[in-house]
Amino acid sequence: MLPPGATRVERPVEKKTNAKITRLDVCGVYELGTRSRVAPAVANEERAEMEMRTRVRFLAGRWWRRPGLGASLLGAVAAGGPAAAGTKITTEAVDQYVANQCGWGGALNNRVANNNGFRSGMITGDGRWTAGANYTNSSVWDRDMYDPERTGNALDNDTNNFDRAGDGIAFFSGHGVCDGATTTLCTSSTQCNSPPPGATMPSSCKQGPPGSGFPPLGQGWCHYFTPRRAFTCSTSSAHNNDVNYTGGQVKLGESATSGGWSGAGTNGGVNMAILDVSCGVLPQFAPQQLSQAFAGVHLIGTIMPVTGDTADVPNRGSAFAARWASNEWQSVAGSWIYVVLDLGGANCSGGGINGCGCNWVQAQHASWANWYVNTESWVGVKLDSNDATSSGWWAGRQICNYNQAQYPYHLP
Repeated sequence: MLPPGATRVERPVEKKTNAKITRLDVCGVYELGTRSRVAPAVANEERAEMEMRTRVRFLAGRWWRRPGLGASLLGAVAAGGPAAAGTKITTEAVDQYVANQCGWGGALNNRVANNNGFRSGMITGDGRWTAGANYTNSSVWDRDMYDPERTGNALDNDTNNFDRAGDGIAFFSGHGVCDGATTTLCTSSTQCNSPPPGATMPSSCKQGPPGSGFPPLGQGWCHYFTPRRAFTCSTSSAHNNDVNYTGGQVKLGESATSGGWSGAGTNGGVNMAILDVSCGVLPQFAPQQLSQAFAGVHLIGTIMPVTGDTADVPNRGSAFAARWASNEWQSVAGSWIYVVLDLGGANCSGGGINGCGCNWVQAQHASWANWYVNTESWVGVKLDSNDATSSGWWAGRQICNYNQAQYPYHLP
């Protein structure tokens, strides 16, 4: 029995398989969840799922949070000792870009407002979420996101900034880059074999729906793999204000619980990261573009434009926070991708995207990737005991502002 006034931290989960999930969601918006590799034998799937179910039942029965104790989680695990929780919200946002000096564009208008909306929506004073770091404009440095164990640069300090122990969610909002595109016509990705400078294979023949400015259905343009990047704008940066989170020097979530399997030590701790930037991932390449950033973090969410770009809207962060306020037991990954609908996305318009596009969320773990993207709640994402202890499988979900089932963006 829980103490009077206490609330459970996580609930038992229903059995989920790691099979490919495809369904037409509400409002004709397409949601996709999938993973890499061939699925293991059913017996192995069931065993992995049973391990997770047993683990979560144990947490539900033994850990609780008592109102008035802020980030404290009381109770004991089998070996004794308190549960560790990441309740802090860290935010970094940049509006004040200098054209041709920082990033790939000029000043933005709503990045700080966007982060402030998320921060104020989450930190309500009741202790369920608490204040982490908050940096804006020139106080946001590229070295906030680089891991010194990976770069060898003593100036890099994600440990005390974007990847801090005790952080539940870190949210960055600023410029990114949309590159890797060409106007080479194709009807199949097998025809795309000439990446432009700065891009590499693999390739994708990317198709857009009617009216999107792309070639007619059945045709597309060749697009190629490029690293994903976020940009800052400060004289205190150490990487030319350029954060390459594909290249293996940004590692998120490594902790004593996750272990040091990613080669980044165990001095991080953020449990979910949001990268609210232009073309945070590119269609068809998302798993590879985010995979190197996983080091224990449960989830990474971002924007995946298909024919347009991430819109400079002021309310993406507040819409995300409103999902938590409405029901903290709902899937936190689902909350991120459904923001597209909350912002009015339909028919390649709205949803926080200029043109056609999707919100994307990804997880990586040998056994739990599907659980992270389908089931882990806002309460569960605080738990450091849920940290990813290996890589292996990836799982991803998306919701788009158009019917991506009818108009797939990739022509094989």
